[in-house]
Amino acid sequence: MSLCKNWFDWYAAFGPSTWSNWILAAFAVVATVIGLRTLRKIRDQTKAAIVAADASQRSAKAAEKSVDTQRQAMLTVERPHLLFENPKLFGFRPEPRKDSDPQLPFDEHKKREEAATYPSVTYRVKNYGKSPAWITKWSVSFKSIDQLPQIPAYEEQKVIGFAIPAGEVFLQESMLRPVGLSFNQRMRILDRQERLFIFGFIEYSDIFKEEPHKMGFCWIWSGPSTYFGPDGIWEPSGPESYWYYD
Repeated sequence: MSLCKNWFDWYAAFGPSTWSNWILAAFAVVATVIGLRTLRKIRDQTKAAIVAADASQRSAKAAEKSVDTQRQAMLTVERPHLLFENPKLFGFRPEPRKDSDPQLPFDEHKKREEAATYPSVTYRVKNYGKSPAWITKWSVSFKSIDQLPQIPAYEEQKVIGFAIPAGEVFLQESMLRPVGLSFNQRMRILDRQERLFIFGFIEYSDIFKEEPHKMGFCWIWSGPSTYFGPDGIWEPSGPESYWYYD
């Protein structure tokens, strides 16, 4: 009886009536295996696509950076470049009184010491670039002072419709007016108790860039010398805040 029951149970579980279920189960197993393999391939393909996309993005950024570098290099070469240069002093030249000089009447001596002189500085601004520079703002100060402040105080002037072509030079002159220099003040400058400075900035635009360029400068008069003569020379000087170039 027991053997008959066991056979019946096996027959009920694996007999012809259940073959369709077992076939479906086998198909399900095969489909699962295929699905897992497909998912693995999709995962691998996705990783490869991500890597390729990342490499493509890096390549695009590198190309963009290269183009931007080339563009900036071209603009640097083609843009205007203004420089303030070659300042020269005129009308200073005080001579200390020598013992051998004839004595002057008191009134004449006083007049000479109190008489103001107005020394001037000539300079030039040259465009060393390859395109015109349109001046938008301009400030040049010629002053006698013992020491410059750390932060420049500009007397700003706007210039409209003024351009310096490529390779051209713009000549200018500044004078110590309206105050000028007394004889005693000039002697203080010779003793380096006071100094002559010329400083300022030039702001200009070009056809390549919306934002203007700006350059600052500051020069000091070295005083007369045996080598350079009574007019001396001008040398770059001043705090770092006076010097910039864009």
